[in-house]
Amino acid sequence: KGSYRCPMPDVTAVYGTAFRDILVRRCNYPKSAVVITGAQRFDRIVEKGADVRKELGIPESKKILALITSPVSRGENEALTKTVFSAVKNFSDTQLVVKIHPNESDSVYHNIKRRLASDAIIVRDIDLYDLIRTSAAAMTYLSTAGMEALLLGKSLVVINLSGRADVVPYVQEKAAIGVYRAEDLKPAI
Repeated sequence: KGSYRCPMPDVTAVYGTAFRDILVRRCNYPKSAVVITGAQRFDRIVEKGADVRKELGIPESKKILALITSPVSRGENEALTKTVFSAVKNFSDTQLVVKIHPNESDSVYHNIKRRLASDAIIVRDIDLYDLIRTSAAAMTYLSTAGMEALLLGKSLVVINLSGRADVVPYVQEKAAIGVYRAEDLKPAI
């Protein structure tokens, strides 16, 4: 009889202060019952991981450059992808690996690869951390995977050809190299 009462957990782990504040201020959780643990997805960074060279057929003599994509407008993706594919062609000792975001179609990337006769390897189902660990550097437009690259001690290149401000302030915080014109990518690499 009476009103339904939902059981309250003893402790709730949250990503950061914003989530803690939602639970404490709006949902009446006791502050002592909410613990900030950070992003659980970063927990795997401390694992050793695997070298993806064998899986992808990349010889030890080549450096891997990872392009980590983001679901943005088709026009922006095409311009960025053409710029990257063209710039990497200048480095015979480098293999470009394009890691497709889970919410994207890979057809744009395969079409550009065909048109530009690129040897880029386009992958979707590969462990992101293993790819980053094996790579010499990572490139992205706005992916949060840039944070993983930085946490793994890799150089990060943010490519923003949109003319708009960076969505994630990697460059402004001096954690990454910023490329805002296509002709600046080759020197950045």
